[in-house]
Amino acid sequence: MKTLITLILLALSTTALAKQGVAILKFTAKGDAGYSMEHLNLYVFDNRFSSSASNEAAVMPIDMENGAGTLEVPIKNGFNYCSLYYRVKDSSGMAPPMNSKGFPRDLPFVLLEGDTLTVDFTYAPHPLGYTVSVNAALGGSNTDFYSFQLADPSRQEILDEFILYNHGKDILQQHAQIYGKATDQVKKAIEVIDGASKNWKVDDRIVEILKVDEISQYFNIFSRLFTVKTIHRPKDVLQAAKIASQMDLMPCLKGVPDSVLSSSYHFAVNLYKYMSEISRLGAQTGAGSASLATDKEVRKELYANIKQLDLPYFRSKLLWHWYLFGSNLAEDVEQDRSYLQQVLMEPYRSFMLDRELSVDYIFADMNGEPVRLSDFKGKLVLIDFWFTGCSGCMQINPVVRKAEKEIMESADGEVVFLSVSVDMDPAVFKGSVAGGKYTTEHSVNLNTGGVGRYHQFLKDHDVFSYPTLVLLDRNGKPVKGALPEIRADYEGFLDKVRSNL
Repeated sequence: MKTLITLILLALSTTALAKQGVAILKFTAKGDAGYSMEHLNLYVFDNRFSSSASNEAAVMPIDMENGAGTLEVPIKNGFNYCSLYYRVKDSSGMAPPMNSKGFPRDLPFVLLEGDTLTVDFTYAPHPLGYTVSVNAALGGSNTDFYSFQLADPSRQEILDEFILYNHGKDILQQHAQIYGKATDQVKKAIEVIDGASKNWKVDDRIVEILKVDEISQYFNIFSRLFTVKTIHRPKDVLQAAKIASQMDLMPCLKGVPDSVLSSSYHFAVNLYKYMSEISRLGAQTGAGSASLATDKEVRKELYANIKQLDLPYFRSKLLWHWYLFGSNLAEDVEQDRSYLQQVLMEPYRSFMLDRELSVDYIFADMNGEPVRLSDFKGKLVLIDFWFTGCSGCMQINPVVRKAEKEIMESADGEVVFLSVSVDMDPAVFKGSVAGGKYTTEHSVNLNTGGVGRYHQFLKDHDVFSYPTLVLLDRNGKPVKGALPEIRADYEGFLDKVRSNL
């Protein structure tokens, strides 16, 4: 009997350990009879920055039958980053602009194992007339924690105070003033999190992750303020470099464990932006005041800076990103092959040095039928990613048309042109193709199969802005070096395509 009881307890224990944790989301939606919830999808991210194939997001639609729906969300290792996408339609079936409060669309947030989060949407006509107001009230087992992430005004007030400046002043004086108080602002943001976390039902690691997320926003602001769009004369860039050198944000992360940094949704992307801008300013210091530093000089500076990064986990990620999307300096990679072999983590090592990809990406055609990227193996593939309403996508279209015509004249059928929409609504996608403003007569028109910008190809290749053109070789792998921007360097773009035929 004792043996039997022991076996039963062991079986129960094994079952409990094997069962994956969950969180429960409960939704209601009500309000003006002229509106209804058209789309409500939860995106669950899985260790977003751990590898080139890790930006995986599970798309979980919520069925809002009679204005209510419940979703059981699998949670790994205690928590997952999620984001919520929703859209309201009016009585005519159109989706008007939304003024959202309480639960911003597409804003990543941490969802904890064992929590129940209730979201009560209400919608009504906005005073402007053509906009719908969508308000979300949060409740559940850990309301304070989720309200802080999604709707706490104090966090944004600190950021606003950090970036607020007088437009009448000289832009560089503004930067000097802003970055003179950067450290104080970061400390203030951390103090707010420390104070708020006293009411949360979370462990210390989650609190530290949110702190890193918060700090990384300042990295992002740095890259946005010191930009070519606001500082475009060599002497101004040199002055900006001097100002920037006085404000190093990296010490803000001193003592933060790699396990926390690698779990932060925002950190890797914002670190790359920050280092890119630091490198641009540094390259200008080397170039002097006669002319702006060239893209090649900036990329060379960025490569050197990433190599010196004392964060092995992110050094691999950033070197990979630089190689795939920011570099025409493939020769540097060849020269540094032995060094990279030692410092790169998998799968970056095999991807960057051996250029192997095992994923066969699947898109959808106009009829919703699957189309595999491997279907085009043996030919050069030029992909144009776009979405409906993207002004840049429409502006680039005539240039793409012209390039396709010239390439076809010399390619003898060896190049395939794919026009891939990230629109989530098939009807919107088909309407835009029919309108002819985004695609060309020579393109194979595809879409991401209803998952929008969370398609695996986009995540694996860090495609996060549109339009984006990607060139794949005959084995379905990105060609070495960056693809020149088609509008800025049209001939260089054509030469890059032709050199890979």
